[in-house]
This record gives sequence, structure tokens and C-alpha cells, in this order.
Amino acid sequence: MRIEQLQYFSEIARTQSFTLASEKLFIAQPSLSESIKSLEKELGYTLFQRSRTGAVLTPKGEQIYPIVQRILKDVAAIRSLKESPQ
Repeated sequence: MRIEQLQYFSEIARTQSFTLASEKLFIAQPSLSESIKSLEKELGYTLFQRSRTGAVLTPKGEQIYPIVQRILKDVAAIRSLKESPQ
């Protein structure tokens, strides 16, 4: 599991669209889809119900969404430390 996969997951959940998320993240949609499929395989469960009209979180996806948000917030805090004086 990589931080970027969690960022991708978060953006898809927010927009409810692989297409919109790929545009926002500046990544090709097939690459985004493949990254999420890889994450789902690693976790052992599906994160999104996919349809022509968008992507909706599955119950497991809803469960991990707040956890992922906390992780991304913590990563941002860690990264901001490099900008502060020692």
C-alpha cells in the first residue's frame, strides 16, 4: 500500500468519479483504475461500486474512508515539518 494509492482512493471517494479524480490528480484514468485495483487486491475487498454514472463507496470503503483521511492528514503534517525551523 502506497500513500499515493490512499490519495487516489480519497479523491475518487470525494468526487465519486474515476474520471474526475484522474483529472484532478493529473493521472491517466487507466493508471488510476489499475492503482485502485491493486489496492483492492492487497486489501482483499472492493472499495467502490463502479457504474457508468460513477463510483460509490462499498461498505468496506466507507469503513476505511475516515481512517485514510487521518493517515493523509498525518502525512501532510509530517511533510510540513521539513518547512519549519529545527
